[in-house]
Amino acid sequence: MANHMIDELETSMTVSDCYEKELKKEHESGRGLRLLMKLGFVNERPEFGMDSQWSETGDRYVLKLFRDYVFHQVDENGRPMMDLGHVVSSLNKLDCHDSEKISLSSRDGQAIMVVSFANIAVCLENAYIELMSSEQHTDGGQGQHGGGQHHGGQNQHQHQYQNQHQHQQSQYYG
Repeated sequence: MANHMIDELETSMTVSDCYEKELKKEHESGRGLRLLMKLGFVNERPEFGMDSQWSETGDRYVLKLFRDYVFHQVDENGRPMMDLGHVVSSLNKLDCHDSEKISLSSRDGQAIMVVSFANIAVCLENAYIELMSSEQHTDGGQGQHGGGQHHGGQNQHQHQYQNQHQHQQSQYYG
């Protein structure tokens, strides 16, 4: 009977390892998706079209250049490079606030800046918080779906982001 128990335990552990690997994949996908959504929300907001400076100043400009760095690279002949490995690697470095520095340049090549993924992560949180704040001011904190149900925990979530941002700012900008 001991032999059967050992075989059963080994099978059980193998299945558990498989589940853990699959869960890890989903977790990684979720983090990447969350970053992509934040970038999508922040970059070049159409409702701020009357303010031509919305995506051309401060944190939002860094994010616009970062978006181009991640998704709009071209080869020496000007053809689009669609390197999924580059995208995933860049998003992972952004997510873990990597200190690696990269060069971001404007599309016309006139502006070049060197920033770390950690700095870009702080810019993303700043711009996202700013956007969430503007949404709450324009709809009275009710959200688009009314009644405050959609944004039930958003004030607490925003407060957590702001505390985290203040800590990160002091850490990255001295």
